[in-house]
Amino acid sequence: MRDRTINSPTLASPRALAGRTILHLVVSFFVSCCISSAAAGVSPQGQPPLTLEQIKKLVSIKAPDGAVAREIQQRGLAFTPSRETFSQMQTAGAGVATLSALNEFLPMLDEAKREIPRLLQVVYPALDQGNPNAARSSISADLFSNPSKLDRICKPFSYRAHYIEAIIERPQRHFEALVHVLSKPMEERVYVLSFGIAGSKFQLAEVRDPDNEWFQNRITEAEQLVRKFIYAANAQRSDVEEQCVSPSLVRYLGSSRALKQIQSAPIVGVGSNEPTRVTYYKGLKIRANFVIRRERTAGEVYTFLLDRINDQEKIVAWTQGEGQEGYNPEDFRLEFATLQRFGISAPPPNEPAPDQEVANTPAASPVPQKETLTFVFRHQHINLLGPGNAIYYCWGNLVVAPDGTIRYDCTGTNDPQGRCDHVVFPSGRLDEAKIRMDGGLHLAGKGLGKYDFYGSGAASREALAAVAPLVKR
Repeated sequence: MRDRTINSPTLASPRALAGRTILHLVVSFFVSCCISSAAAGVSPQGQPPLTLEQIKKLVSIKAPDGAVAREIQQRGLAFTPSRETFSQMQTAGAGVATLSALNEFLPMLDEAKREIPRLLQVVYPALDQGNPNAARSSISADLFSNPSKLDRICKPFSYRAHYIEAIIERPQRHFEALVHVLSKPMEERVYVLSFGIAGSKFQLAEVRDPDNEWFQNRITEAEQLVRKFIYAANAQRSDVEEQCVSPSLVRYLGSSRALKQIQSAPIVGVGSNEPTRVTYYKGLKIRANFVIRRERTAGEVYTFLLDRINDQEKIVAWTQGEGQEGYNPEDFRLEFATLQRFGISAPPPNEPAPDQEVANTPAASPVPQKETLTFVFRHQHINLLGPGNAIYYCWGNLVVAPDGTIRYDCTGTNDPQGRCDHVVFPSGRLDEAKIRMDGGLHLAGKGLGKYDFYGSGAASREALAAVAPLVKR
């Protein structure tokens, strides 16, 4: 019988195996040397980031693709890669894993700042026309399948304008944009829109209310300015007062009843009565509520609204009390300034008569309304898990829209669980509206729940007058 020789690709001669083993050891040693060459003088906690030259050497000697990728992921880069760098490495023969690892370090913030505004120029018109399919490729599948979230971004036939205040980059290729939106007839809201990368394109993935961190610098500046203004008013330093208010309010510094009360006696201390926060009143404002303490008297509460004018916080309205019944006085240009901020042209308002101080209390009017009515309320929470069924509150605006929609949007909360409610009673869905025994406004709708709101007695009565005709008969 003849001997048969078996030629199998899975078997190799001892000499070939030895050759491959030696080659593998040489490559591994060279890779180790390349990766560790810059480690001299580095603390034991870790090796330094990889340089571009080190990665090029590893690719040129055909180091294992997965090993190079792991080193990049674990050690990071000592340089900032660009699209050009990525293309060069691809041409040099870098493996898929290596290119993917490099891609994770490719900065995209500049690209996000360029592409996200373009994307929103597609999304807002599509949603405003009730045609989200026109922006389908610009919206993630999860968000596209959630109509209520799409309505938060833009309800159909309500859009007037928007602008982006800031775009930041988050880990894992996520980006967030703080977006101001102006709806008809005159309602501003601010949202955080989150974007991800799908393939090579940006996609809108989520919408949420902004955290305080987005406004913390403005809030801190506003608190400092209000404290300065109160002490200046008490000391009758009109020169300092003028620096703190908008130009239209300078005329009221000598005649405001609230400021005369502040001047009436020496101040022992000034402190926040509630957290300073963002509020929506003829556009976005910062609301600061302060209590003034004097000797042998109860604290006096004053409320201030602030807006950004020429890149500085300025007081644009104030009143004595919680501000539940409007502000006295307020800058007559508030709505005009909001339109200007959104780039909407409008005729400037007529200046009121000299020294005319007018309260701006929302008045009840027949329904349907010709304008949006806004009331400032607290909404009661009962925390069943808290000690003794603890009661907490969130505070915000109850808005009655011309189409009969009633909406409550929380702007702040003292609930330790962070509960901050957003409630909508669509037109025709309000079943009950009444004043409670304790003076609160009670609203209820089938399938929507029951809600109790607390403010001044006048605010409750005026809000009831506005919503009572909307109760389903």
